[in-house]
Parts: sequence; C-alpha cells; structure tokens
Amino acid sequence: METLINLAQQIENAELREKVISFLKNPKISIETFGDELAIEDSPASKEVHQSYEKGLIEHTLSVTLIALEIVKVIQKVYNIDFINRDLIIAGGLLHDLYKPLTYTKPNSKYRRSRLGSKIDHTSLMFAELWVRKFPLDLLHVVLAHHGKGAAIPPRSLEALILHLADYVDSNLFSDILQGARKIAERAGKKVIIKNSQLAARICFIMAKDGIEGVQKFLSTPEKKE
Repeated sequence: METLINLAQQIENAELREKVISFLKNPKISIETFGDELAIEDSPASKEVHQSYEKGLIEHTLSVTLIALEIVKVIQKVYNIDFINRDLIIAGGLLHDLYKPLTYTKPNSKYRRSRLGSKIDHTSLMFAELWVRKFPLDLLHVVLAHHGKGAAIPPRSLEALILHLADYVDSNLFSDILQGARKIAERAGKKVIIKNSQLAARICFIMAKDGIEGVQKFLSTPEKKE
C-alpha cells in the first residue's frame, strides 16, 4: 500500500490528492460487510485468471496506473495532445479495483466469491463509495468505465479510455502468462503453485528457450519454485 500511496503523491490537485491518499489509508466501505472478505494486501487481482495469487491486486493496480501514465507520455510526444488530465489517470488507476478484496474470500486453497461479492460487483461498490465520499464526477466515470464496452457505461473521456486500455493490457498480458505457465508446468509433470508473475514469466521464457526439458530441470530445483 505504501507504494500506491507514494504514487498518489504525484496527483497535482491538492484536494483530489488528499482524498485519494485518505481513501488508500482508510479503504473501509460504508455499507455492511460479512467478515469473510480479504484484506487488500492479501488479495489477488482475480480469482483464477490474472495475478490470481496473494498481493496480485497490488501488482495489478500499480502496473495499470504506470501503463496508463506511459500511454499519456506517448500520446503527448507523438500526437502533441497535452490536455489529458494525469490526476484522473493516477486516481482512477489506484482506485479502480480497490474493492475487489471485498468480493473475494479464501475458505481453503482456492479463491471464491465472498457473501458481499455474490451480490454486488467490485466496480459498483467502488462507484457507490466514491459517491459517498464526494469524489468528482469525472473520476466516477473513469472508474465506472474501466471495463470498456463491457462496463456499465463505455469510456466517454480520454482519461477513461486510456485507463481501460491500460487495464486491458495488464490483465490480458498476465492472464496469458499465468495460464500459459500453468499449462507448461502441467505438461512438464510438475506440481507447482505459481505464487507470482515473475515465476510464471520465467517458466514461459524457459519453455521458449529450452523446451519442456528445460522447464522440467528448472522446476526440479526447489528454490526455483519461489
């Protein structure tokens, strides 16, 4: 969380900066919860698809925000578009998935929907809380539209579109890496719990470089599995 708070310090608008930092420090939601939800620091970014391991949500949040900021830099440099609101990009990136932990539980070794998550999705929860905390309408739209055409409303601002694309890139990239690594490990006949995206990417890299025999050798070394 400290990394996310440090990134929030880049928000230039003082009022928005303080509201975002306050949210990150005190993410408690105003509505009823049931006690089976996960903490932000322990949460995956998804139950099974991308960054589905402990602390995966923090990784995804940081990655999406940084990717979005890089997109802004490219647009500014190539197209001379210098009127994109970076504050909305940073705030939206940091907050867009922050209530996913409320929708997850882990009663055993697998992530499941929490009682709250079985009724309300994470975007709706975040939208409602942002409204209660009186965040600006433009930020509410960025958060509400981050799933693109599949969202409650599609992106209708440059900031919303950029954040959606950043979210799409990170989630799809690390979904393919994680799912690919799991299939490779299964093919190699090795039982391994992939606890981070670095390990997943390493398995995919070794497969491309040294084939299945290289993967088997790599996964046979206990310290390499972490």
